[in-house]
Amino acid sequence: MLKNIRIISVILFLVGCSSTNLDIDVLSKTEEIIMTSHDDAKLIAFYKQNMQRMPEYMLKLINIYLNQEDLASAKIYIDMLSANEKATPDAIFSIARMHYYDQKLDAASLQIERLKEISPRDPEVYLLAGKVYAGKGKFGRAKQSFQDALRLGYEDKMIKNNLALLHMMQGEYRAAINILTPLYKTNPEDQTVESNLLVAAINHGDISMARSILTHRYGSDVAEKNLTLLMESRTENKNESGSPVVNDSVGLPVAEIYKQKFMEYGISAERTNRMPLISPTIKSNYRDSKVFRVQIFASNEEINAIQLERFKKYQTDIYFYNFGLWKRYCVGTFATLQEARVFKEHLNAKGSFIVEYSTTDYTIIYDHES
Repeated sequence: MLKNIRIISVILFLVGCSSTNLDIDVLSKTEEIIMTSHDDAKLIAFYKQNMQRMPEYMLKLINIYLNQEDLASAKIYIDMLSANEKATPDAIFSIARMHYYDQKLDAASLQIERLKEISPRDPEVYLLAGKVYAGKGKFGRAKQSFQDALRLGYEDKMIKNNLALLHMMQGEYRAAINILTPLYKTNPEDQTVESNLLVAAINHGDISMARSILTHRYGSDVAEKNLTLLMESRTENKNESGSPVVNDSVGLPVAEIYKQKFMEYGISAERTNRMPLISPTIKSNYRDSKVFRVQIFASNEEINAIQLERFKKYQTDIYFYNFGLWKRYCVGTFATLQEARVFKEHLNAKGSFIVEYSTTDYTIIYDHES
């Protein structure tokens, strides 16, 4: 791993300093190496350094920012595209995604209709259309769009997950369970399917299924405690609203479903002091000089106020470490690796990983308790 990091660093330096006669193959190989490292910060830096040589890198950069839901950064680069570039199918799709994440659903719909005329057999277009229609409450059209994406060859599991979420939005939890159960039996380790099925089972009142899912993931003792907490919260929510909880998260990254649904059930930060299903007593007093944290982001530039605001959704302190040229951002404070793993599972932060850091060489840039 250390060797790969050194290779990437050397190549980044060479690419950034090389002449305009740089072989395209070198750029392509460098991009491939960085992508295998799954380090978005390095990939962003690489695309920024080489956009003049490879204009198509700007669109790739935009899509990374959209994947991170960093709409402010994505918009900056979208605005930099020329009129001709904005007219390409790939750019139109990225613009539609930006509007969708920004909840400007009518604007997203306009771009999607343009795409259907240009690329009538692109399954990605119909998947995004389904998400937009779902967000607008047009469930029939959303279902048709998801089915069209499936006919055009989109991944079966992804479409079924979205169809299940569509049923959940309408309070049809049994229908969602029927779709998700075969997927879960095929691969019970798939946390997206697992979380969606758990939400459907809780809402449908299928205690046996919910207990089975939680036991498989955590063991019987922890599962029973979490099940009790979830059922109590569901009852409180129903008593307050007079109706079942209806999921409105179709189209959002489905890995967010745990966090969003548990917040809807009423398990607020004040009740748990951590992310859902994390014990409020998990944090303790430490005598050691090292702790485990979950790193959620790293960059060679400090994050701006907009990015910090996006990280506040994790509802916990945000720690900053300055490692040479790299700025690293972490959450959580745990004495053991196992505690950190439990926290990371429910954090649902794309690309996050567990690190062991010093208890002294950090700055708290966001204090959740204040």
